[in-house]
Amino acid sequence: MEQEQIVKSYDPVIMRRLLGHLKPYRFAAAAAVIALFAATAGELLLPIVLQRTLDNVIFASFRSISPDAVPDDDAVRERLREIRGVLYIPETALDRLHGADRTALIERGSVSAERYFVFPFDEADAALADLTGRYPGLITTENGYGAVPMTDLSSLPDRDERLIRGSYLGRLTAASGLFLGLLVTILLFSFVQIYLMAAVGQDVMRDLRRTLFDHVLRQSLAFISRNPVGRLV
Repeated sequence: MEQEQIVKSYDPVIMRRLLGHLKPYRFAAAAAVIALFAATAGELLLPIVLQRTLDNVIFASFRSISPDAVPDDDAVRERLREIRGVLYIPETALDRLHGADRTALIERGSVSAERYFVFPFDEADAALADLTGRYPGLITTENGYGAVPMTDLSSLPDRDERLIRGSYLGRLTAASGLFLGLLVTILLFSFVQIYLMAAVGQDVMRDLRRTLFDHVLRQSLAFISRNPVGRLV
């Protein structure tokens, strides 16, 4: 019985023929690839947005730091807040330091072990002004910012704690909008990519079938009689 090799390794000639069938749909295929990259970029950005929202908004906290211990980093210095002569540095900025270096700073007293909540303080806000009046000495304010120890903040009534943390509500809303926007973007680009790839694949398969059928029809009767139907199919 005649044996025939059915499975072949990569054949550049066959690949060029297949790519030739893709040429009429090159713009749709290119759009599908662009949509794939856009959806992938959105998926990679989601955890970054979530991590920054958790660290800088939901669980935001600061520590007081002595001026000589401030890292020589312009990005870190821009995030410092000075209130009544005390410098406050975000926890996320301290996370850039090596664990041993951070522990050494705390042990030397250069960085406080106590954590603070630093927030924008509007002196024209009657509710915040009333809060500072009801809790004298609890909130330190200056230069449009206020600082309160995290332990004291958690011990306040829920209404007062929400009032202080409410200053971060705008950031949380913006982060939520960005997160939702990324989800919608991923959904849209994923749909476009799947739809276009499926459409291009079906069109290429249709063209292949038509080309093959036309090729078989042009063969001689001798060729058709020499090749069984199973082989032709």
